[in-house]
Amino acid sequence: MLNAGHYLGARQPSGHTLRQAVVDGDGAWVAVALWCGGTYRLDPRDGHIGWDARKREERGALVTQLARFMVDGRRRGPNVASQALGAALRALPAQFRAKYGYAPALAESFSDPELHAGTLYLATNWTKLGLSKGFSRDYADYYVPNARPKALWVRPLRDDWRASLCATALPDGDAAALRPSRELPLDDAGVESLFGALMGLRDRRRSNRSVPQVSVLCAVALAMLCGHSSVSEFVRFAQGLTQEQKKLLGFPRLKRNRELCRAPSRKTFDTVLSNVSPSELAGALDRWYAKSLGNLPATLAADGKYVRDKAGTLNLCDPYGRTASSTPIKKKGRSRWSRGPRPASSGSSTAAP
Repeated sequence: MLNAGHYLGARQPSGHTLRQAVVDGDGAWVAVALWCGGTYRLDPRDGHIGWDARKREERGALVTQLARFMVDGRRRGPNVASQALGAALRALPAQFRAKYGYAPALAESFSDPELHAGTLYLATNWTKLGLSKGFSRDYADYYVPNARPKALWVRPLRDDWRASLCATALPDGDAAALRPSRELPLDDAGVESLFGALMGLRDRRRSNRSVPQVSVLCAVALAMLCGHSSVSEFVRFAQGLTQEQKKLLGFPRLKRNRELCRAPSRKTFDTVLSNVSPSELAGALDRWYAKSLGNLPATLAADGKYVRDKAGTLNLCDPYGRTASSTPIKKKGRSRWSRGPRPASSGSSTAAP
């Protein structure tokens, strides 16, 4: 239908895709809609949402794009297009959740201002954000100029759309949409200094040392700086890194293609975290903290972290959340501080160095 009736024809979708047919009471097709993954970066859209680069990368799947919409030529008439698109939008969240485990929070679409005034989008409560910069996707050069900017439209798909896209904690119902961020919390020099600080630790694994211990520990430290706290999240973080970042961390190269690196497996993460000495790791990190952050801050907050039954630390963090010192925790349990009366402040316990 799209090839026969849409002025752009059909297209090869990317990302999470949903194809809809809008039917009448007799089951006859009235219109078709093609939804696919949203555009990776759109400055007007990202500014409208309030995204920074990391939020955009982690939660980009919560934006879906109406890539094609067309009413059957035999069914066109007053209000048919707006009624059909309205029906497609109402059905979209439940159908998307049934297929992918989450519902998108925001829809985006484009129109050619030289061909359409955007009346359909206005009739179905879309907001026009302006014009694109006039580039088209090209597999050879990635993006090439086309000299025909498109009008960008967005439409919230639920009331809590901004919280899902911008809140510090992602709602539980949107967890399936989360993508590991490929942005490292340190620049290359910072990663290399962390790598060097962890390189001298003893590798107490008895076998299978094809993956360097320092690469795994460095990935864990960077993942925790990004807010991840479980071994599964560490693995996904490592898998989502770019090839350049994997090379920077010293991940092993593929035998069939020496230009590509592979992330360590879940078993490798478990083995490394089970065998590393907590006291030696804490000491190495303390020395790196002191060298990287300089003098201790005037105020510190106590914060405990424990990863399953693998390793635990008690950390002192500065007002910006950066760890200034760390000591290993032998096992889980109630803090000795919790036995006494609660402090007057509801925030974290603080201490002056």
